[in-house]
Amino acid sequence: MSKQSIKALREQIESGKIETDKVKVYAALQDKRMNLDEARQNTGLAIQTLTGRLSELMDVGVVAQDEDGRFYTTLAEFHEFHATQRRKARFTRWVKRGEEEGFFALMGHA
Repeated sequence: MSKQSIKALREQIESGKIETDKVKVYAALQDKRMNLDEARQNTGLAIQTLTGRLSELMDVGVVAQDEDGRFYTTLAEFHEFHATQRRKARFTRWVKRGEEEGFFALMGHA
């Protein structure tokens, strides 16, 4: 997702100009911290839909997850920070999985 797309999504979410499952999830988390089950109950979304929308919102930094596994909305001034942290965590998991599956050994980098 480009920086312009991320900015537009954030603006649409914050202004309420779009009515989607993403907005439903974002609105449910406003001023609250919820675990996955609580978020499912509050949004009425299927678990697969909910986790997908949470992932997308975390990718752009408007939602984060605390150490207890609860999801929450982030302050606008920290959106980029959370989006960067998310990208780094995903990259780290990708590298680890590649190492575990022997991908790097196959490429001659082990």
